Amino acid sequence: MSTATAILGSLALSSTGAVRYTQPQRSQDTHRCTPDVPPPSTRRTPAPGTVTLSADQYAYLISLIHVQPAPAPSLARAQPSPSRVPPSAPLSQQARTLIEQFPHVEPDLLLAIARHTLDPLDLYKLDEHYRGAAGTPPPAELADPLSAPITVTTREFITRYYPSFSALVSPLSTYFRILLALASSAPSPPPSPASPHAPPPPRSGMPARADVLAIASASTQYLARLVALSEEHHWAVILPYHMAFHRARMEEMRRGDYSGWDKVDIELLVRLIEECEREQDGARSR
Repeated sequence: MSTATAILGSLALSSTGAVRYTQPQRSQDTHRCTPDVPPPSTRRTPAPGTVTLSADQYAYLISLIHVQPAPAPSLARAQPSPSRVPPSAPLSQQARTLIEQFPHVEPDLLLAIARHTLDPLDLYKLDEHYRGAAGTPPPAELADPLSAPITVTTREFITRYYPSFSALVSPLSTYFRILLALASSAPSPPPSPASPHAPPPPRSGMPARADVLAIASASTQYLARLVALSEEHHWAVILPYHMAFHRARMEEMRRGDYSGWDKVDIELLVRLIEECEREQDGARSR
């Protein structure tokens, strides 16, 4: 709306909406300096809400209407009313079942496990007693240096989140149970292609129904082996061994290969044992 239109609209806003233009009266007596004023009995009273404009005011408003261009229509879209906002997509049956099975696990953690992107250092968040407290940044010895610019000592991290073997095994068991639940509730695979030379359909990277047996077998073997290693070696060796071993399995799981959990990384284990012995020797020599 132009300025003149706004002015006219505000002036003419009344019950009658009338704007009255008064033509200036000319005096019949040229010897008198004041215009003739009709006697009170004959003066016309304007209707309520009527605005009387002079000739100059009327001409000025008309000039504004003709000269000032109308504003361009606004290109901004009006915000949709809340009733028009489409509802959020409903949860799939698989997601609903998973949330019901593991109500203490945050949904973003479930999604990270399904995509094999959960950092092994965050396993403590799967513990049923975890309540999302502020986390301590991982130590440099356990984390990727590029992803952990602020670090704490290994001892501080172990004391707070993984003070014992059971503090690791409990959330790790939950981790494997989530993988099994994802695989068992996955939709059935598509039928095999008619041609034997046709390439197999690409995997989504998430656990499939065909992976149930592989996950169950490999996870059971790994947990049993981890228990045996914890009885032979110091906890300061077992924890970094699992973190490094677990991180190496993530890329394999994204390809649908879970057999790596059934192996022992002897080279990694020996290196960590030697590092632990050097630290102990250095502490005794001080």
